[in-house]
Amino acid sequence: MIYPSGRTKRFIASFFAAMFLAVIMQFISDGGFPLLLVTSVIYGFIVITWAATVERRILQKEMRRMLLLASFGMVLLFLLRMGKYQLFLGKPDIERLLWYAYYVPMMAVAVLCLQASLCIGQSPEWIPSGRWRSLWFLSTILVLMVMTNDLHQMVFRFSGPPETWTEEYSYGPGYYAVYLWMILVMGTTLYMIARRGRDTGRRKLLWIPLLPLLLELVFSILVQRGGGHVPRVFGRSIFQFQEVFCFMVIAFWESCIQIGLVPCNSDYEAIFDLSSIRAEIADEDRNTVLQSANPLNLTREQRLEADREPVMIDQDRRVQGHPIRGGAVYWVDNIAGIRAIHEALRETGEQLSEEGTLIRARSRLTEQKARAEIENRLYDRMNEQVRPQLERIQLLLASDSLSEEEFRRNLRESMVLCAYIKRRSNLMLIADPADVIPSQELFLSVRESMENLAFTGVTAGADQSGEGPWPAAELFAAYDFLERVIEALPAEVTAFLAVVHTGETRELRLEFTLSGEDGAVSALRIPDTDLADAVRSAGGEIDASAEDETVYYTAVFGRKGGAA
Repeated sequence: MIYPSGRTKRFIASFFAAMFLAVIMQFISDGGFPLLLVTSVIYGFIVITWAATVERRILQKEMRRMLLLASFGMVLLFLLRMGKYQLFLGKPDIERLLWYAYYVPMMAVAVLCLQASLCIGQSPEWIPSGRWRSLWFLSTILVLMVMTNDLHQMVFRFSGPPETWTEEYSYGPGYYAVYLWMILVMGTTLYMIARRGRDTGRRKLLWIPLLPLLLELVFSILVQRGGGHVPRVFGRSIFQFQEVFCFMVIAFWESCIQIGLVPCNSDYEAIFDLSSIRAEIADEDRNTVLQSANPLNLTREQRLEADREPVMIDQDRRVQGHPIRGGAVYWVDNIAGIRAIHEALRETGEQLSEEGTLIRARSRLTEQKARAEIENRLYDRMNEQVRPQLERIQLLLASDSLSEEEFRRNLRESMVLCAYIKRRSNLMLIADPADVIPSQELFLSVRESMENLAFTGVTAGADQSGEGPWPAAELFAAYDFLERVIEALPAEVTAFLAVVHTGETRELRLEFTLSGEDGAVSALRIPDTDLADAVRSAGGEIDASAEDETVYYTAVFGRKGGAA
């Protein structure tokens, strides 16, 4: 069953009242001027009014556009009729062209109706694919055949002079092709609506939209049997084929809308009033137009504020606004559940923050522990490296039976050992995060050892030639080699010169020049075999030579690959 609302009933009653008025006018005028012009205006007003309701009711954008274009085509049909019977009456050639032109909007309306039916069940922004637009190609061919009928007379056949062609004619095969195409297109339209309809239970009411199509078919058959003249009642015509065509299109679509096959936005006022939501609709001036059964009772100032941002009524409710065409809609959101979720999230966040603090503290402790272990291992290596020098210092300074001169001599020797301990540990600290350190650090270490050696009475000095990054292991071996030479110096040595040379050939050279008193050169010798092996294991070589009272030592690194 169909249960139209009171507004829909009033609209349908007004539609038929306007049609009845037009029929009376048509009957009185019997095609004469000016009442026929009034009739065309009434039917045009009916079409425009229906188009306005389509624009308001149809939700799918493309479907609404197609039906509005179809409405424009129907209005154009009446304009062509007005031109034929009022504006260009008595001009046979123009009258005939306007008569042919009737089929332009009629064919267009049929194709637009089919394309509109394809939009049922689609998203609001859906557009038909290009293969459906090919319908316009065949329709254009048929229209061109009608417009060029004077050349071939395949649509309308004439037997008399051109002045009588619009009154005396018969139908050719082209006419039946045009009408068959229109019937096929409208039949396909009904099929697509039935197939895509949102409510399968409403399909048993398909006979309702089928009725206008059948009436149009019957009327066309009667016109053809009457030799192109419309049926007459009491000798007068009450309908022209333009009115019947437009009535068929409007009645077809309106019946599809009313039985629910076409989705539309009708009776929303009743639904809005019966809904459980608290909402209201306002016009552009933010004055209330429509309210739900449980109204908000907002002031105009509150609506204006809600346009900018949500307005809190209390801690669990807020009013929101959203612009719509012609105004805005306002509603109440119950945010009690959201607030409870936010509260739970806040508590969870606090717990996680506390756990995060514990995790970060645990991570810092773990990092400190790891750093301490690394430092302890480094200090253990440093202690192991300088253990012989530490033991030597303890031995030199531990005796209580030393004379002052012996103590001073041991103290000066201890200063040389302390310089080595300090500088060797410093090199290890620098090399801990990286395996390459500047050769400048070796020179600084050598210079400090020479400065402390000078306190023992030896004329000592250090010099440098070039600098650059160098593998730490080679610098360690070079400095250890220097320390062994210093510790092995006999008392007869009077001069000691050390040079750190970093050449362009990527060689690191540590050169020693030792001079002594007469007969002291024979007492100087190359350091022990273990040290020489350590230098070679670090990639270095030891050269030694003597001349007069001078001995030359050279430790060379990098000849087999250079710095890293």
